[in-house]
Amino acid sequence: MLDPVRLVEALAEERAGLPQDRLREDLGSAVSLIAWIAGREVLTIQELDRCEPDPSDPAKDTAGKVERDQKLEPGKAKAKTRKAEQMKSLPETQKALEEGEISEAHAQALADIRAKADAKARAALEQNERRLLALGREETAREFRRRLERFVKVHSEDDGRSEHDRKNARQRLSAYWDRDGMLQVRGAFGPEAGQRVMQTLDETSEELFRRDHRDHPEGE
Repeated sequence: MLDPVRLVEALAEERAGLPQDRLREDLGSAVSLIAWIAGREVLTIQELDRCEPDPSDPAKDTAGKVERDQKLEPGKAKAKTRKAEQMKSLPETQKALEEGEISEAHAQALADIRAKADAKARAALEQNERRLLALGREETAREFRRRLERFVKVHSEDDGRSEHDRKNARQRLSAYWDRDGMLQVRGAFGPEAGQRVMQTLDETSEELFRRDHRDHPEGE
């Protein structure tokens, strides 16, 4: 079990004259200590959220209290509050954070990804939380976030595709000459492709209109 008091005492020692291997060890200890603090902060915010509202408090919600007490920008305070909310459903992540087994950035990545995932992907994240954390311990926070993004893409209801991607996947175009020698065109296009098609059709139509009126002026 991580002992934050021991880590603080070790880090409080004078740095000058310490051998390189000790300095490297203390760098790792600092990460573990920061993770422990982040874990305790999450629990503190969660408990604060359960407190009865104080009518005299100018802070309107928990994020407002975090903002005032930690003197943070509103966006950062809301991000911490969202992370604390997501961590309620990630007990293994909370435990690993408090044990210093993962960094605060690792926990933030998992909380962010869960917040954006659909119901199916969230269930999969919770079922595989321990396995994902085991893999994440050997990765940087950026690598871990990418792993989680791939995981959610595979386990989402829509396979992780956005609405834009789904519309593009439904695009179709068919063209053929009928018996009268007329070109028949049918298709379905996404918003962006549709705009380009309409622009091309408008330009072609205008060009044909001008050509026909040039070759066959009115009154002739």
